[in-house]
Amino acid sequence: AEYDGPWIMTFDNFLDDYEVEQLIKGATINGDDFQRSIDHVRDVGAKSGGNTAKETVTHRTSSSAWCKQECESLPGVQRITKRIEELTGMPQRNYEALQVLQYQEGQFYKRH
Repeated sequence: AEYDGPWIMTFDNFLDDYEVEQLIKGATINGDDFQRSIDHVRDVGAKSGGNTAKETVTHRTSSSAWCKQECESLPGVQRITKRIEELTGMPQRNYEALQVLQYQEGQFYKRH
């Protein structure tokens, strides 16, 4: 069976220890704690073009935080961003902020 979805690529050792440290530090730099992971669900039937609602999901039990503003200015995070831009050919302004997920023992992610 041929897969018809988007390409999935993995890169071993894409981040070094310093970059990981900076990304984790940056995700909570503004005093924001990790929050239970949610999905954004779009109501495609709405006349206004669709509304977005937040929904707690059962296929993932992680907590998440976003790397925005001050986080994006950390040297290690800037190195990550530069590497992503070089690899994809896409500037940072064209993709979402980096999302950092935290899993505790017993938490999981299920394919969906």
